[in-house]
Amino acid sequence: MLGAHSSLLRKALDYYAKEAQYALAEIQKLYKVEAHIRQHSLDAEDTVHYRLKHSEPIIAAFFSWIYEQRQRPGLLPKDPLSKALAYAYERHHEFKDLPNACASEHRY
Repeated sequence: MLGAHSSLLRKALDYYAKEAQYALAEIQKLYKVEAHIRQHSLDAEDTVHYRLKHSEPIIAAFFSWIYEQRQRPGLLPKDPLSKALAYAYERHHEFKDLPNACASEHRY
């Protein structure tokens, strides 16, 4: 799922480099959380706690930023950034459920 968001945002780099770079940096933070979980071989319960503490604030801030970006008056629906933001925003429930939903998988 994270890879799909990254792919769409890379396409937006040509038009909205600053915004796309910010979004990619936030997604990279989530990958780092997952790397820590793997490196420390956390069990399911510790994985959930770690994700709640470290991933949840990143996800909340990311979707607040997405909402703000989508309110920009000059952002047209066919713009690559607009498409990437819409794609991510439509899946915000999936993202917000990740810390608990994937505990048995130990990864996003």
